[in-house]
Amino acid sequence: MKRALVGRQDESTYDRRPHLVASLEDQCLEYTPRTVAKQKNELQALRERVLALENLLASRDDDIDSIYKNPVGSTQLPPLARSPTKGLVQNASLTKLPTVKLGFELERTATAPASLALPVQAVELPDVSTSEKEIPPTTSEPPPAHVISTKFIADQDGSLIVAVSKRSNLYRILQQISNRVALTDDQIFRLKKMVDAEFGDVISVLEAVEHEEDVNVVQAKMADLIQTGSPSKFAIQLSPPKFKMADVPYPLTKIAQNLATMTTHQEVVVLVASGAYNPVHMLHIRAFYVARQHIEANYKFAVVGGIISPCHDTYVRTKNRRKPREMIPNAHRLAMLEAATASSSWIEVDKWEITRRRVLDYLSTLTHVREICEAQFPQFKFRVLYVCGVNTVVKLSHTALRDEGFGCIAVCRPNQTEMLYKHLGAKWTKTAIVVEDVGVLSCELERATSFRVRQALIEGENCAQMVGKQVFDYMQRHHVGEKIAGRERWTSEDRLWRLQDLPYVEYTETEMMQSSQSSPNS
Repeated sequence: MKRALVGRQDESTYDRRPHLVASLEDQCLEYTPRTVAKQKNELQALRERVLALENLLASRDDDIDSIYKNPVGSTQLPPLARSPTKGLVQNASLTKLPTVKLGFELERTATAPASLALPVQAVELPDVSTSEKEIPPTTSEPPPAHVISTKFIADQDGSLIVAVSKRSNLYRILQQISNRVALTDDQIFRLKKMVDAEFGDVISVLEAVEHEEDVNVVQAKMADLIQTGSPSKFAIQLSPPKFKMADVPYPLTKIAQNLATMTTHQEVVVLVASGAYNPVHMLHIRAFYVARQHIEANYKFAVVGGIISPCHDTYVRTKNRRKPREMIPNAHRLAMLEAATASSSWIEVDKWEITRRRVLDYLSTLTHVREICEAQFPQFKFRVLYVCGVNTVVKLSHTALRDEGFGCIAVCRPNQTEMLYKHLGAKWTKTAIVVEDVGVLSCELERATSFRVRQALIEGENCAQMVGKQVFDYMQRHHVGEKIAGRERWTSEDRLWRLQDLPYVEYTETEMMQSSQSSPNS
């Protein structure tokens, strides 16, 4: 059987039916008589027109340029010859075009031969001589520092969203303000960061200050904008509350500073966000600013603080169970969050959830924040809102949030809004607020996620634009990228709590080991 298969030679399709297969190497295509006659007549008409043009040019040797300079009075070329072949459909060939537009009925002047009866206008060419001055090469100016002005966002259904940036105009306004008002380098740097964020309230204040003539008013508005980070209309000092800043515990120090300039018995808002933050990136922080800008612009409440609550190590370990080395220990996650919020005057990191014995849900975190705020500042009424993204809001329980008295703000990009509304439905209208982040961001920042940050660290790329300079410097000092990539090992010191975190830790690793050792003896 094997010998028969080896000795068998299958014939190809060409060997069996050569008359049905056209070879690609030697194609002898035969045209029909009508096609051949059509091509011959077109070629003959083209030759006649070329010959007529040559005779015309030969008879005008004394002034050839007059043909181009005075095309109206020039001799007309003969029309294209019609095909004498019987049965040839004229409107299906190149000898006659359909007379739908008037442009096809115009006669052609003696300019150049063509196979189509299209109107061609003569163009007066300048006389190029060697005596003319050479045009110096133009030096292209360097592009501006901020070239991002428009961003096109393609939606899932094919629609296109256009977002226009005002960043260049805002930088021009900042330059004018710095010439009128004395600002330090740190203050200018802080204002530039606000301009890069492109929040609506900051834009409105800078555009209003541009036409302000009183220098004192400009200086007062800039000082308030630099101090608060937002031109809140509630920042009016009438009757400050009676409490000492030294008695305020962590993490309410920044909230206390914002409450010190507000009237008592006022309803205020505290924003809370939780998650793995493995690691934190700039869009995590930006969500707080977008949410605050939306609340203060559309509601009567003042946002006095933002709380970031990182999750327990067990939750992060579960998310990275397939790649355990990419799990950043709790102490490093806390330190990077503190570095990311160090320059903020109202966002603080809460260590309560990450230092508990077990994993807690978001309702427990929201309840904890509301309880400590009401216990420390009983003269105010607090509304706690949960800030999250598109992937998180679809997993929440709207009934639990409504029954507990909490709210939710979902910050999403413009191409995600319609999809989110379709998914949530009418049941979330009284619980969740969907906010569009319409800022024109750089491509690297817009695609920032914790996964992409880890991938950049593994590949040794610079991710400072996604995480910020302070967080990136911390990663460089502690070799976080090398340890995530596996080029270095996580040490026992990396998994230990910092000294400043120990007072908040509910259950340390040593206590767990002691309890496990004492349980068999008992």
